[in-house]
Parts: sequence; structure tokens; C-alpha cells
Amino acid sequence: MSRSVVLIDPDLDSLGALASALRARGLTVTVADSWESAKARIRAVAPDALLCAASVLPGESVGIPCLLLDGPEADESSVRNDADEVARRLLAIPPRRAPVAADKGDFRGDLAKVSLIDLLQLLGMNRRTGTLMLTTPAGAGEIRFTDGEVTDAAYRRLEGEKALNRLLGEVDGTFAFSSGQPAALRRIDQPLNNLLMEGLRQQDEVKRKRAELCGEGDAILATAAPADDEPEVARSILLCTQSPRSIEEVLDEVPALDLEILRVVAQLLGESRVRTIASGAERVPFADGEQAALLGAMASRLVGVGFEGGARLVLAGSSSQLAAASHALRRIVEASQLSDGSPAAPVPHVLATLRLNEGVDIELVGLPLLQAFAPLWPMSIAGAAVVVSLQSAPGAELEEACAAGGIPLERDLQGTDVADPSQLARLMREALDAASGRK
Repeated sequence: MSRSVVLIDPDLDSLGALASALRARGLTVTVADSWESAKARIRAVAPDALLCAASVLPGESVGIPCLLLDGPEADESSVRNDADEVARRLLAIPPRRAPVAADKGDFRGDLAKVSLIDLLQLLGMNRRTGTLMLTTPAGAGEIRFTDGEVTDAAYRRLEGEKALNRLLGEVDGTFAFSSGQPAALRRIDQPLNNLLMEGLRQQDEVKRKRAELCGEGDAILATAAPADDEPEVARSILLCTQSPRSIEEVLDEVPALDLEILRVVAQLLGESRVRTIASGAERVPFADGEQAALLGAMASRLVGVGFEGGARLVLAGSSSQLAAASHALRRIVEASQLSDGSPAAPVPHVLATLRLNEGVDIELVGLPLLQAFAPLWPMSIAGAAVVVSLQSAPGAELEEACAAGGIPLERDLQGTDVADPSQLARLMREALDAASGRK
């Protein structure tokens, strides 16, 4: 159960705004516009605290902590009408009914019945030392305590404050507390109430920022390499997104706090140093109707002499271009046997197989244009029907390798967006058409 409060204020506009802000910070809020209406709500929900405008002070004792909002009749014990300060004060009030006996011994329970915020508060109030172990649908985590203060956290591959913030958003799963010795490693060094307030605030900001940056299932791709003097978070993001990554993968792989990562991603998007790739929900055909039949007939005649299998089409470009092309191929209907990702070394690798009509296959091979590997390019492209350079000026070495093997070289003079499956399919169709015309 979350911390519960009854908010009493005759000003309906102020009442609604503050109630919404407190709910966004993880509190359960019931509203009333007078003391009379509040009494029924207090009996129904048994709140942990009351939050009252000074003009509606309770005329009787109800045995529940009461905080006053700033106003003409407020005193030095009042709180400012500010959601962060109000939430901080409310979270410092212990729950009326402790859901678990956290003062001694070990215990276990269900997060659906006891909120993690309540658990952390209880362990803090009772100055417990040990480990709170959590099992959630997304994975397992641990929060370690020393004398009631959180000293470390781990969740899946995450550590420290980042792991704690993620765990604060989990509402399903189980927990178990085990008493023990203080943790030897301390990666968190802030008071518990500050951690809770900041963690809840960041969760709210992260949700809003993620919705602003990209749609569900969209990927992020770097368009530039990090500079020598690049700040650490920006460098990590640019390196991580050399191949398309979902925002979830970026948040998991970069060690900074989620909110900081999203702010830097927004900055890099504004500078066009990273770009978004639309969700893979829409699939496009490589070719349709008579065009597919014609391309199938062309491909059957483009198999290299002395080579087994179908025709081979080589896409040559930078590692980031090939990664974007590999991502786009997943959205082309005829593509199958897709690669799981780029190899660790920048060597030629199969991207996918295009299966056309009448059992005709085209093998798509990625060739990273890394200068150090140029002497190996003639062997890599041997037997290919055509080499498509994803760069308008691929360099003399690739031109010479193609000329030596008698392989047509098509340059992308139109600046194709290879992350767009429709544009990539058009580029490959034109390359096959040109290669067939030369045979």
C-alpha cells in the first residue's frame, strides 16, 4: 500500500492541482472541500495523514497527523503549497498500520500488497541492517541497508542509485528481507527520504521525456562518432548507438541515471548527431507483381560462375550504415535468415537472404569499408553479382577490387536513407537491374 493522505481545501482549483502533483509522486490522495465531507473519507480510507488548508482546521481530534498548507492563518509548522515539499513531509510520516514487522527478524511478502516505498521507510525507521531482495517480472534486484540507510542497490545489470530508481517503479513481484552484516561496498550515500523523493521525481520526468523523444519501439542510431573531448555520457550514447538500439537498450547499457541519459539523447537529436528509426511495425515488400517475377528471372542469371547458391549482392559502407541496413531488412517481407548483429571485427558478413518467387534466393552480404581491410576486399566480393556502395565516393580501393573481379559497382548517388526499408529495397532493385543489363 502507498502512503495515503486526505487533502482538505475549499479552493477547488488548488485542490485538484496539488492532488494531481502528489499522485504523480507516488502518494494515494483522497480529496475533500470541507471538514464535514472529510470525516466520511477519513473513516473510509484510514489515511496516514491529513493535509489541510488553514481555513478548514479540524474541530476535533482524529488521532491522525495533520499538516497545514501555507495561508493567512498558517503558522511556522505549516508547509509551503509546493508538491515536492509536501510529499517529502508526508513520506517522513510512518504508515498508520505497518504492513510488515520490520523492527526485528526477517520477513517476506508481496509488492502488490505492500509498496516498496513503505518497506524502505519501515526499514529506515527501525534502523535495520541487511538485504531486501526483490523478484519482479523484469528481473531480480537487491537493496542493501546499514543502520536504516540504503547503501547500495542492484537490479538486473544496473547498480547503485540507477538500480534503486528503477526498483521504485516496480509494483508487482515479491520481497524478502534478510538481516546481515553491513555491505562492504557503498555506492549510495544520501539520506533515505532524499533518495525516495528524487527517485519518484525522476520517474515522472523519465516517463514524460521518453514520450517526447520517440515512439514505442523506435530505435536510435548514431550519425557521427564521438569527438576526442566528448563528455562521458554523450560518448557512451554515441558508441552504444553505432548500431540501432531501442531507448530501453540505451538506458540499460549506459551507466548514467536514466533522466541524464534522456536529456543528453535529446541534445544529440537536436544536433543531428543521432537519429530515430521508426518502429518496425510496418513491413514493405521488396518487389511486387510482375516486378518480382522479373527480378527473380534476373537473379537466376546473376549467379557467379563456379559458385553455389543464389546470386550475391554486396552492400559496402561504414559499420553504422550496414547496421542501419540490417535493421531495415527486418522490415522487408521477403528477407529471411537475418543476421543477429554485426560481428565483433569489421569483416564481410551475411546480412540476410531475399527469397523471391520460384525459389530464387539473393544473398545479401555486408562489406565494412575499413581501409585496413582493403587488401582482402577482392576475395570478399568474388562471385558477387553486383556491389552497391552506400557511399557516393567509395574510394579507389573498392573500385579497383570490383574492376579486378569484373563485378559491377553501383554508387548511391541519391543519398538513400538505408534505415528506411522502402528506400533500401529501391536501391537494391536498381542495382540488380543495372547488373543484369551489363551481363
